[in-house]
Amino acid sequence: MELNKLIEMAEEALADNADLDRQIAQLEGYSAAFVEWFETRSDSLASELSQPELERLARLAELHDAVLQRAQGLKVESSNSIRKFKAHAKGLMKYVDAFPHRISTRRTRKG
Repeated sequence: MELNKLIEMAEEALADNADLDRQIAQLEGYSAAFVEWFETRSDSLASELSQPELERLARLAELHDAVLQRAQGLKVESSNSIRKFKAHAKGLMKYVDAFPHRISTRRTRKG
């Protein structure tokens, strides 16, 4: 994978503030691409790099840090959402489980 494409994916993952599922999908896509890129380029990164390559790597490092912070924030947000959902579900179950203590079998009298 090309470094410019990886930078573009990171920027897209950070720029989109749409729904949670889409953000997670973009972060997962970036993460998989980063792992693939790092595995193929880790040996060549030790060699001497030109100034433009160093600048792009510095930009990628900044974006990668921001992506990690976004992922951590989404993790906390998801955890809070699950906690709220469980509390709401617990309240609903208390309401649903409140059955009458006595059931009348006699019909009401007319008149």
